[in-house]
Amino acid sequence: MFDSTGSESLLKLEKPEVRDAIVLFCDIRGFSDWSKNYQHEIQDLLEITYSLAYEIFGERREQRFPKRVVKFTGDGFLAVQEYAPASADDLRAACLSVFKNCHKYVRLFRDRLSFSTLHGVGKLSVGFGAAFGKCLRFFISGGSLDYVGDRVNYASRLVSVAGGNEVLAEEDFEDHIKKLQDEGEAISANAVTRELKKIGNQSVLIVKCILDNETIEAQTEMLFSDDFDSFLGWEQYLDGNVSRSKEVKPRVGQFCLKKGQGNDPHGGYKIIGRSIDLGFIFSGWIYRPSGKHGGKGDRLGIEDARFNGYGFSIAHGAKFAAIERRDQGKATEISERIHIDPPEDTWYQFEFHSSKDGKFVLFLNNSQGDRLFEISAVDLKYNRFDRIVIHGGQPYFVDNLRVVKM
Repeated sequence: MFDSTGSESLLKLEKPEVRDAIVLFCDIRGFSDWSKNYQHEIQDLLEITYSLAYEIFGERREQRFPKRVVKFTGDGFLAVQEYAPASADDLRAACLSVFKNCHKYVRLFRDRLSFSTLHGVGKLSVGFGAAFGKCLRFFISGGSLDYVGDRVNYASRLVSVAGGNEVLAEEDFEDHIKKLQDEGEAISANAVTRELKKIGNQSVLIVKCILDNETIEAQTEMLFSDDFDSFLGWEQYLDGNVSRSKEVKPRVGQFCLKKGQGNDPHGGYKIIGRSIDLGFIFSGWIYRPSGKHGGKGDRLGIEDARFNGYGFSIAHGAKFAAIERRDQGKATEISERIHIDPPEDTWYQFEFHSSKDGKFVLFLNNSQGDRLFEISAVDLKYNRFDRIVIHGGQPYFVDNLRVVKM
């Protein structure tokens, strides 16, 4: 290959391959206006956007027909899901995978912005454009790859007119989406409509799928945040021990918290510096290494100065989860037990919701954002708290703790 001067070009393109693929573009709705006011926070927002794209749409090498993020496009990305040519079953499976992953992306994007310290993100959302069919896949010297063709161009045009939390797809998607609805998969009946959209100079019939009508609350108030870049304020509780650690790779930043010696209720705590009433979301990440000899419970809570409050237990030995009330540090289960096989040797996420009427809901997600379970309880014995407490067995690790006001 030669450039315009007649010299040999350093850029090499391998012979392209024809592939059957679903092509998906995504970008952030409201990004341009937001970025004018918060330019100093653009990097943090893009880190959330890009890392979540890799988590959900990244390549899984064990699959014969890969799915992957191909490239990032400013405040968005291009992803593909290849499928077997001339196979209706593989196309339907690929369609299901893409739409489920779009829905997951919308939910986790909203959640991570809610739990972040970014400002003014209440009106941000994401939109998608999807097309399927044959396109050319080629590899570029240096190991990168790209997809080109009319399907790629069409998906790009669709995302440009998609609304927040919407997937716009070409008309031929409709039959596949209806089959997914008939099978009870992920997409509600009233979420899909046919519309005429102006694409370039033409009005074309497309399928619109609304993934989620919820938005980020514009005035979400951050009550507590700790990524353990500093360890100021953490204290020992009874004969327990908590410390800043790099023993496992932190979920975010350079350090995480390690729950060391002493089993429940012994541990550590940090005073928040303000009172927290019912009506909060307490979230974070937990890493439980396997094969250790200490107590097997991961147990965190929000409590008051007498260590009265509420939290949860994830029991790795007995394999259950439950919501707890703490009375002067002593735990009492106030929910039913739900049987689970808790993740080990990987980070998993908890979301502990409380409402003003004393209802508590615990959600657990795996490292990919998949919901593992939810469990609820009701209790109104305590309603004001001032500290985060790490109870349970040992050793286990905690990172990226957040408390926001609902």
